[in-house]
Amino acid sequence: MHGEAIDRIEAIVPVLKEMLTGRYVIALGGSYAKGYMDEFSDLDFYVYTDGVKPLEERRSILSAIADADQPCYIDENIDGTLWGGCADFYYRGMKIETSVKSIEGYQKAIQDCLSGHIFVEPTFWTLSGYFNYICLSEVSFVQPLSDDEGVLAAWKEQVREYPEKLREAIIRQFWWKSTFWLDNFHYLSAIERGDYVYASGIAQQSFHSLLQVLLAVNGVYFKGDKKIGRQLSELAFCPQPLVQELVFVLGAHQDRIQLKRQREMLVDITHQIKEYMTDSSNMNNG
Repeated sequence: MHGEAIDRIEAIVPVLKEMLTGRYVIALGGSYAKGYMDEFSDLDFYVYTDGVKPLEERRSILSAIADADQPCYIDENIDGTLWGGCADFYYRGMKIETSVKSIEGYQKAIQDCLSGHIFVEPTFWTLSGYFNYICLSEVSFVQPLSDDEGVLAAWKEQVREYPEKLREAIIRQFWWKSTFWLDNFHYLSAIERGDYVYASGIAQQSFHSLLQVLLAVNGVYFKGDKKIGRQLSELAFCPQPLVQELVFVLGAHQDRIQLKRQREMLVDITHQIKEYMTDSSNMNNG
């Protein structure tokens, strides 16, 4: 990590602490925690806490460090949604995003997902909705900056091994979605008429469902919608078209031959994943 990022972290963490009440954890998240950062990345802090100070008091605390020429956005509540509240601002010209969640609520979310209770909350700010089981992924990759009570350390131990009930739940929920369109009349007719907007939308929707299954069979947590190509490249098992021809798999091709080839690739990918799941099941039962 660059020294400039470290300087920002050291300056911001004490300010975040001032906004909290009771127990709290402050962790580095986002691309810096995943090791995916580049020159376009913002700086993400994930905060888990028993409570927060009143809104105006938090606003005053944050204004002491935030760039004055950029707006701050602070949610009043931290427990109204799965993703909690936020405190977003700029510091020395860099975008800072802070996700603030209730410790009690997050502990429940973790237990639900470990038990295989998963769902997707529709949102407009993520490509496929908000996956409740992202909490397990988040806990696995965030880097603790302040965890005096050992809350995050205990959570990390709970998610250290990929949960079998989670794997089963993801495959059960997303496999049928992955294959739903591939022999569907409306997809096939869209290909024949060259309706590339509709057909490519189906291809991308199918891909995002396949991605969830593929990660699950690899025992790897979903890290979010960004830098999917890199996530795929790190998997122990991944069908080659998703590594070598991902752009084509997701493209809006404007002739029927390419649209047909795109569908054939998706069919081949699903067959490879199904074969891998069958082989893995046979090995486990053997």
